[in-house]
Amino acid sequence: MERKQCIEAIQSCKSLPALREIHSRAATLLPRIKDDYFILNNLIEMYGKCGSATEARKVFDGIYVKNSFSWTLMLSAYCRNGHLEDAKTILLKMPASAKTPVSMTSMIAALANSGNLEDARRMFNAMPDHDLISWTTMLDAYAQNGHLEEAKQIYESMPCRDLVSSNAMLSAYTRHGHLDDAKILFDSIVGPNLVAWNTMLSTYAQQGHLREARELFDAMPLRDAVSWTAMIDAYGHHGDFCEARRLFRELPEDNLVSWNAIISAFAIRGHLREAQALFDSMPQRDLVSWVALVYGYAIAAETSIAKSLFDQMPCWNLVAMNALLSGFAQLGQIESSKNAFDEMPGRDVISWNIILGGYAQNGYLQEARIVLQAMPQHGIVSINTMISAYAQTGDVARSKSLFDELPQRNLVSWNAILAAYAQSGRVSEAEKTFQAMPQRDPLSWTAMITAYALAGNCERSKQMFDECPHKDTVSYNALLSAYAQCERLEEAKLVFDSMPHRNTVCWNAMLAAYAQAGHLDEGEHIFENMPVRDLVSYNAMLSAYSQNRHVVQAVAMFYSLPLRNEHSWNAYVAAFARVGDIERAKRAFDQIPEQDQISWSVLLAAQAHFGDSTLAIATFDEMRVSVAPEEACFALVLTSCSREGKLYNGRCCFTSMRYDFGVSPSRPHYCCMIDLLARSGHLEDCEKLILTMPFEPQALEWIALLSACSSHGDNESGARAAKSLTRFQHGAAYVLLANANIPKLTGIK
Repeated sequence: MERKQCIEAIQSCKSLPALREIHSRAATLLPRIKDDYFILNNLIEMYGKCGSATEARKVFDGIYVKNSFSWTLMLSAYCRNGHLEDAKTILLKMPASAKTPVSMTSMIAALANSGNLEDARRMFNAMPDHDLISWTTMLDAYAQNGHLEEAKQIYESMPCRDLVSSNAMLSAYTRHGHLDDAKILFDSIVGPNLVAWNTMLSTYAQQGHLREARELFDAMPLRDAVSWTAMIDAYGHHGDFCEARRLFRELPEDNLVSWNAIISAFAIRGHLREAQALFDSMPQRDLVSWVALVYGYAIAAETSIAKSLFDQMPCWNLVAMNALLSGFAQLGQIESSKNAFDEMPGRDVISWNIILGGYAQNGYLQEARIVLQAMPQHGIVSINTMISAYAQTGDVARSKSLFDELPQRNLVSWNAILAAYAQSGRVSEAEKTFQAMPQRDPLSWTAMITAYALAGNCERSKQMFDECPHKDTVSYNALLSAYAQCERLEEAKLVFDSMPHRNTVCWNAMLAAYAQAGHLDEGEHIFENMPVRDLVSYNAMLSAYSQNRHVVQAVAMFYSLPLRNEHSWNAYVAAFARVGDIERAKRAFDQIPEQDQISWSVLLAAQAHFGDSTLAIATFDEMRVSVAPEEACFALVLTSCSREGKLYNGRCCFTSMRYDFGVSPSRPHYCCMIDLLARSGHLEDCEKLILTMPFEPQALEWIALLSACSSHGDNESGARAAKSLTRFQHGAAYVLLANANIPKLTGIK
């Protein structure tokens, strides 16, 4: 291997194993490599890019006399991979000649990415000179962490601006959903370049404003691969694959970026056959092509195909591995995620955050905590993930504890704790948090709209919506959902009609509002008039038919679905279950590729209500092997046992709740067990359970015992039950007392 070939091989390397192999060969074939600073600096840079700051450091430590590039590249390797403490150490040891604006800016960006804005600002202020890059980096730092006002102040304080800084501010507005401000800035830029045009185009496309995106696309003086790709992806995202294909055919020249865009559009939306066909017909492929297809199969639960494709890739890098990892994590395929993570030869901060998020979002909080502790460096992104995870499980106390421990908070942190209070119905704490926020974005206002809606206070939701300075489609949808939740459908429709822009999410929200309220005609009208439908739309209509016992329409809708997920299958099973067609419900259930807790619960409910207890108990026993039953499942089995007097099975189920699954029985479970004991004639056990349960006995429990005492002629127990009943003004109690003929034993008149 000659020196020139070695340098080219290092610079073009895309994966850690390949880089290691090149490094090994170079060390063997180039005896003077230890003195070749150019090659060694390239190795430091590429090890950093491939996710191994440790190996970059080994090369760095082997350089006898380090130049400015060595120090800067090592700093960059640590920053890129989230090793902030190591980066700070390198910065402190750096000779003055190496502390250039480039190295300082790298550190500022790394601190900002970890949410450490105060240190980033201090470092920025300490720089002797600020160039446009450092100004723009600081602007982007504030924008990425949700501090839009500070980003705007930085922009306005800049002694001079160029297209890069204007584009950074434009991206800040679009990232925060401030489309109007973004459009004003865009219109004020003299001679906007392609980046500015593409930023606006991509934002319109991603936020579902397809008409505005197309108008902008048609008005562009020049278009590049990014422009075409954004527009193709926009049509793909909205399910308009015919237009996406037509636009693809109109491309002035084929390029890999456009091929990858259309493959990605098909793959991510579940059209895997079309994506595979396009992939197979590509004149050439790159890593992005492979990653798009692998990711598509991964999120469609085709994990074996995804892994097989991944193994076939001619080379891979951290981006590819993170894509596979992300696909598994989004699906809740925790075991596959863990295996992929464990097999990674190198990991960056993105890899760690993906596996952390996978555990946290799927309820594996203990595992998530272990990952958090094992992370080489965890920044604000990791902590925010855990705050949201605890909030989703209702553990607001732990969310608050993590929030309080944060040395610095960004807007995501504030929104996470605000959402925790809002979702748990703690409106007062949500209000205090909202008032204390140093800055708010549309998500903050939306959280408060939702908080009031959950509390049934639609008027306050509307007031909060009216006060929101920047309304986006999420804000409108929150208000629409608030009215829908309060069953004020006319007002929900007025909100829908007043929306300045409607994307598929808006249409789905209105459809769901009608569907959940049982307004099938209006729901069908919305469904038929939707410009674009996605799987959520089909599932909403399928669920509406299912909930309203329209089995024929539900079956027809199910078989017309372009793609099916667990919601589709569960609604399909429920359609038969709700009309008592247990045989067809079981056949549909058996066809589900992977049954979840809801699938089992739907089948169990049908068997408990319409079948016999033997069938329900058998299903419950099968279920507990596959998934952990929830509280409602235990109640269904206990009710079924009570109805048919199966005391042994009922007792086993009641005991299993606490000791096998750690579920504390609630009042309905105790009521079922009391009724079962009473019907079975175990009156002493029944009375004992009433007196020892962790709730104050109510009239219904005593009525069950009194009725059983009357049937079994147990006047003593009946007398005690009757005496306890006198505390309640319950009509049925007096009828029972009269029929039981035991008032004389109690002195009740």
